[in-house]
Amino acid sequence: MKKLLIGISIIVIGIIPIILFINTRKKDTEDYNFLETMEYLPSQKVEKSNENKIIIIFGKLQVESNAKDEDFNINIDSPIIRRNVEYYKENNGTYKWELQKEITDTYKYKTEEFYGELSLGEFKIDPSKLIDLLTLDYYSDYSRAEILNSNFELEEHKNGPSYLTKALNIKDGTKDSQYKDSIRIYYEYIDKNRIGTKTIVGVQKDGVLTSTDEFEMHIYEGVKNKTEIINDLYKPHTLLNFIYIIIFIICEITGILTIKRWVKERKE
Repeated sequence: MKKLLIGISIIVIGIIPIILFINTRKKDTEDYNFLETMEYLPSQKVEKSNENKIIIIFGKLQVESNAKDEDFNINIDSPIIRRNVEYYKENNGTYKWELQKEITDTYKYKTEEFYGELSLGEFKIDPSKLIDLLTLDYYSDYSRAEILNSNFELEEHKNGPSYLTKALNIKDGTKDSQYKDSIRIYYEYIDKNRIGTKTIVGVQKDGVLTSTDEFEMHIYEGVKNKTEIINDLYKPHTLLNFIYIIIFIICEITGILTIKRWVKERKE
C-alpha cells in the first residue's frame, strides 16, 4: 500500500512542472505579443494616438543642448560628460589617488554623469542610453576660462586624461602628506560627430521616448527593422520549459513504475 501511495504522489507532483510549463509558455506568448504592438514610425513625428505605446524611430540624433558641470563651470560640446573625481588618500602609510563615488563630509564631490538634450525628429531622447553604445573619449580641450573658473591648474598627459588639479604631477605611492585629500578631476565625453544614425525603441510619453516599468528603452546602431528588434528583445524561456518537461516525464515514469511494482507484489 505504501508503494501505491508513493507512486500516486510522484505522479501528482509531476503535474506541478506541467502547470509551470503552461504558465511560462503563456508568459512567452504575452511577451511576444507585447513586442508585436510596437509602432514603426519612419516619419519621426509625435502623434497623440501613439501615447504610451512602444515606438520605433530611426535617424541621426541631434544635440539640442550640451551637457554641463555647473560645479566647475565646464561646458563641453557633447550630450554626455562624465566627471571623474579623485582624491589623494592615505593607504597603509602612503598616499594614492582614489576615484570618489560618493559625497562625504571630507570629500565634497563625486564621480557622476551630466546630460544635455537629444532629439530625433519631434522626439526628445534620453541621452544616458548612449553610454552603453558609444565609447567615451578623454576631454582635453579646456579653455583658459574653464581652467580659471574651476580654480584649478591643468595637468596634461599625452596618453591619458588631462587633469584639473591643485596637486600637479603628484604620483601614487608617496609618503608626502602635504597633498592629503587634494582633488583632481578629469572628464570624458561622447563626440557628437560620432553619434551617427541610430534606431530608437522606447515608450512615447509627452513627446519623449523613454523607459517604463514594463519596457526599457533601447538604442541600436544604424537602421534596424521591426523583425530584427523583436529577435533581439524577445527572450523565451526555452531552457526552463525543457527542464519542466524533463521533470514531468521523470516523475510520471517513476510514479507509474512504482505503482506497477506494487501491483506485481500484490499478485505474488
